[in-house]
Amino acid sequence: ENSQQNWFHTEQELRRRAMILINQFHYYAMSYLPLVGLTLLLISSNSLIQNVNATTEEDQAVLSWSSSVCTELGYNDSFDECAMLELCLGEPQDDYYRVRQRRRLGSSLQAEMKNHPKQHQREDYDEYGMDYINNYDVYGDEIDGNDSNNNKHSASYGYRIPGTEGCTWPGPLIRMQRSKSYGLFLSGSTEQPDISTNLHTHGLHIAGHGNADDATRTVSGSDTIIYNYTIPSYHMGGTYWYHSHQHGRSDVQVRGGAFGMLIVEDGTNVGTDDTNVHRFLQNELRMVASNAKDDEWMSDKSNYVMHKDEWYRFRFLTIGVDEHQDQQTLGFGEECEARAIAHDGIFRFKVPSQQIKREFVMTTASRLDVAIRCSDSSSVQINYDTVATLSVTHENESKNSASDLDMSPFVNGIDQWDSTRPPYLVDLRELPIGNDHKYTIEIGETNINEQSYSLTEPLCNHGSDFHYNSINEWTIRGPTHPFHVHMYPMQIVSQDDHCGDVHDYGEFYDTILADDESCTVRMNFVDVAGKVLVHCHLLRHQDQGSMGYFNVRGDGAPIQPDEPRVHACESMPCDEVTLVNSCGEGDEDYH
Repeated sequence: ENSQQNWFHTEQELRRRAMILINQFHYYAMSYLPLVGLTLLLISSNSLIQNVNATTEEDQAVLSWSSSVCTELGYNDSFDECAMLELCLGEPQDDYYRVRQRRRLGSSLQAEMKNHPKQHQREDYDEYGMDYINNYDVYGDEIDGNDSNNNKHSASYGYRIPGTEGCTWPGPLIRMQRSKSYGLFLSGSTEQPDISTNLHTHGLHIAGHGNADDATRTVSGSDTIIYNYTIPSYHMGGTYWYHSHQHGRSDVQVRGGAFGMLIVEDGTNVGTDDTNVHRFLQNELRMVASNAKDDEWMSDKSNYVMHKDEWYRFRFLTIGVDEHQDQQTLGFGEECEARAIAHDGIFRFKVPSQQIKREFVMTTASRLDVAIRCSDSSSVQINYDTVATLSVTHENESKNSASDLDMSPFVNGIDQWDSTRPPYLVDLRELPIGNDHKYTIEIGETNINEQSYSLTEPLCNHGSDFHYNSINEWTIRGPTHPFHVHMYPMQIVSQDDHCGDVHDYGEFYDTILADDESCTVRMNFVDVAGKVLVHCHLLRHQDQGSMGYFNVRGDGAPIQPDEPRVHACESMPCDEVTLVNSCGEGDEDYH
């Protein structure tokens, strides 16, 4: 772990020194060299600068998986690779709604004092203090004025790599490969051991019980629990994310900054062997954006350097935490051509989309991968406010532009390609479904199907659990409530636009926003089984009870092991196995 951190800081120092040397190189070249030599050297140095810029996109902390960590912790027989994360806490720890009220009070006091200075004495605002009003943001964290390209926003809750300092969002970037088993060791905070948390991998098609992605597990203090993330060989590579799922505290922790991007690498069998398509898929830009601070949309990076007319794969994660906002609009300037290639980490059936768009509507938990190229500098907007600039350089000649401009989302530069579809993502639209595999979901602010969240009351289908290895059609009702299903992506089968502007007919998503009518989707209950959580992804509604679970059971249904699950436990009991009820006859409890 220490060597991992030392490597990270050493790499940062090398990058910093490289930029200093390049700047000095420019200075001496401009001052002393004759014109011919100067021209050659500037071309060379521009190339160096571009290489450094490409590397510094990784200034964000990246979680490093390692087999040696497994060996050091004693789990080399359990996982291929391991890593560690811990909960971090900012100061002070104020309730968000109380702090927001405090901030609004501060704004009104400032306005009043400006207009009527003699009518407001110090005692009018002593409860909070003018220093607080002027110098603190919505979290109570002192504003640091950091205006760097890689924006590290202060967080009141978050995840960090052990040995690092501070608490910022987003959390470290997590990258995984298919056909590997990962052991994530998550520790609580020793600063406030009474605060518990957990971690949910949003969008992954892995088990939701046992020692895997079970959102009912928690950890606190110096205890450490183990998440078993086994990524199957057939898993769709894509853009996912992780966040706190501590029931009753999900809203305040995610709003506080406890989230980050997670990427499953594509591999080679995406659906085409075209070399230039694969090069395009690796030509990656990333953005994590949230309105976690005072309901204002911010991104983790303020500027992206792009080359004119070069195709990029841009991964977007937008995290909406305002309980009154169920969607947001992601947009680009007219200088850019953008086409969707994946939604919620899942490639479209035909890649890329034929439709060129400059605006994309997304839910509060959406991810979107787009193929984008720009002819001139532009911007990224969320809800029509600029969150980042796209700085387009016209110096393609200095970076072997002919080869880079060959990169394309299209096969042979002009044709769409069919994405590889694993069993859980095959087209379900034309398959027959009986009435016993149809179900209706009504989402409320405090309940689902008039049931408030409880581990003793599962959602039942005609009095029974749902069957493993079956196709199910669900009708979702509840406008303004983004509906998320763990483990199983949903295919849009409504052809009447009742699924709104967020979703395209026939594509798969993990979070659905129905319109005023309803949205019909289909899911394939294969590969994984057991307890499956569903909830409104306005997290305050989830905490208030708009969450439930159902069981997928039957012949051949895999059962996730419970162990190993706890690495360190100082205050017994730690992360005990949660038993939940099933529907109808049979076992009373089910993991």
